[in-house]
Amino acid sequence: MVDKETVVERLKKVIDPETGMDVVTMGLIRELNLDFGGGLKVVFRPSSHGCPLAYHLAFQIQKELQQMPGIGKVDLSVIDFAGAEDLNRMLRGD
Repeated sequence: MVDKETVVERLKKVIDPETGMDVVTMGLIRELNLDFGGGLKVVFRPSSHGCPLAYHLAFQIQKELQQMPGIGKVDLSVIDFAGAEDLNRMLRGD
C-alpha cells in the first residue's frame, strides 16, 4: 500500500515552469487524503485566481498520481481559481 509520504514525493515532480519550484514546496496542494483502497483525494489551489498555468499544473498532477503503482481512483479538484468549474469538469472527464 502506498503511503502519504510517497504521494507527496511524487507530487514534488510537478514543477511550476515560472518559478522552477514544485507544487508541494509552493504550498499549492491544500488537501491530500489516501483511503485504504488506494483511492486518493487531492485539492490543488493555483498560486493566483487567474494563474495562467493552472490547467497545465492540474493535468501534470493528475498524470503523476495516476501513474503511481498502488493508487486507485484519483479525485483531483481545483479551488480558488477563475476557471475551476471548467477545469474540474475536464479533470473528471465530463
